[in-house]
Amino acid sequence: MVLSPFRFLFAAAALLAAAPAAAAPIGAPAGPPVDALPGTLWQTEDGKFVIQLTACGAEDMCGDLVWLLRPLDKETGEMKLDKRNPDPALRDRPVCGVRLVDGLEPDGESGRWESGRFYNPDDGNFYGATLRYDPQTDRMILRGYLGIEMLGKNLHLFRVEGPLPGCEARVAAAKADPDYFDD
Repeated sequence: MVLSPFRFLFAAAALLAAAPAAAAPIGAPAGPPVDALPGTLWQTEDGKFVIQLTACGAEDMCGDLVWLLRPLDKETGEMKLDKRNPDPALRDRPVCGVRLVDGLEPDGESGRWESGRFYNPDDGNFYGATLRYDPQTDRMILRGYLGIEMLGKNLHLFRVEGPLPGCEARVAAAKADPDYFDD
């Protein structure tokens, strides 16, 4: 049986929409309550940055950029700035310390947080955001999307123990490294 292009796309969309639900083990415990996560540190799988989760509001969760693997701007040799921010008044602020995730609301039953926003300082855009915690692996998936969640991108995060050197310490170490810009 050959599917028409429309039916093929509809079937593919249905499978993709069902995939997150199918991936969660039956009976898996929901993520921890939001009050168990503020203050925890989460690094991207590629090791490029670390987010610290914070409470923002009664039940909402946010995340601030607190550590960068490569904190220096190639053009200036100084700490990277939020140069692409849509608000010109914020373009001179350091990227480190910027709130990347804002307003994630707990889903209640599934251990997910949704209806949030993700700010990408690389392009200066805001995206919709969801966060899912897997207590069995102690990992998170932050999903940023434009429009509909299905057309988004996952950012895999794993917990790291602090304290981490602050951004100023990372900048000082990078400036002392003569090979910093050689990579």
